[in-house]
Amino acid sequence: MASGDQRLRRLETHLDRLEERLDKIEGLLVSQESQMDEVRSLFAFFRGSIRFYDEVSHLLSYVSSFRRATQQGWISKDQLAKDIILSLARKGPRNISELTRDIREERGKASRRIVASRVKQLLESGIVTESNNGSSYRVQLAEQRGGSGA
Repeated sequence: MASGDQRLRRLETHLDRLEERLDKIEGLLVSQESQMDEVRSLFAFFRGSIRFYDEVSHLLSYVSSFRRATQQGWISKDQLAKDIILSLARKGPRNISELTRDIREERGKASRRIVASRVKQLLESGIVTESNNGSSYRVQLAEQRGGSGA
């Protein structure tokens, strides 16, 4: 029976050591989890910062493009031309139908023929450029040359 007691004590000793090791592992996991929460929080912060920077960059580009475009004398007096430029600055390359729809949403009415005519004037002034990818015809604000000026 003595050997049975010894085995039982050894087993209890092993179980105690195993319990201690499990407690250490659990403690490490808990501390790692809290560190992972911090890492997740930092990544969320960085992701938000990058998104904010992207929005600010887009806004500055938008303001700069609008300012450059409206330096043309006739554009500063032509609300439709300004609306077209604003739509292109906000939403990027658009076709005539999309521009007409955008302006109709803003102003309540817009004629596709008149929008197309104004886009043609903007093309001739170099304010917008056109791209033709097969069946897709789009206009966009011309690339800015030199400093931003904003």
